[in-house]
Amino acid sequence: MDKVARALNQSLSGSPSSTLEENLATATHIDWKPEFSVGAEVIDQDHRILVELINQIAPALDSGEVHSVLGSVLHSLWDYTDYHFTREEKLQQLVNFPECVAHKAKHEALRSTVQQKLAAFAADPNSVDVGELLHFLRNWLMEHILKEDMRYKPFIENNLEAQAQVAEIRFADVLAEGDEDEEEDLFTKLSSAISEDAAEDSLEDEHPTPPAPY
Repeated sequence: MDKVARALNQSLSGSPSSTLEENLATATHIDWKPEFSVGAEVIDQDHRILVELINQIAPALDSGEVHSVLGSVLHSLWDYTDYHFTREEKLQQLVNFPECVAHKAKHEALRSTVQQKLAAFAADPNSVDVGELLHFLRNWLMEHILKEDMRYKPFIENNLEAQAQVAEIRFADVLAEGDEDEEEDLFTKLSSAISEDAAEDSLEDEHPTPPAPY
């Protein structure tokens, strides 16, 4: 994920199974795996961007830039989760997912928590326990993907028409007016970097490097 990390770091630098789930919640860095896919590239791409945003917090814990990075990540998470939730909820409606109301309620709970963290950070950055916040975000995101989002996978994975409709929803259509150009540029860079990484991984799978001779 070097390209992804570089794309995000460049942008931030200019800004002020149960065992599997447990490992993901405590891992220093979460690497995207095929088993995280919900069967729709548009949603998988959103999830990968959210994972990479959260991945930026841990490396900053022992640096003097932790508050700068955390502030940028929190704001980006707030805006991108709003965008992602809008697309995901629309997709669920299009495929008549029977649990869409309950799923949306879980989205609202996260929105509320992130909003509270943003308000606390704005009032006093030192009041936010970064380690605790990181654990919460990792645990929530991975549990949500592996448990809640997998529930709608059978409804969406073969509905390419619904996926295409949701892919047409743009970031600027959802985000309130303000600094959307700067953040959309960040997410575009992340999306492009992720796509390049995925293409390289696919190529490596097709043409694996032969083992070194003894």
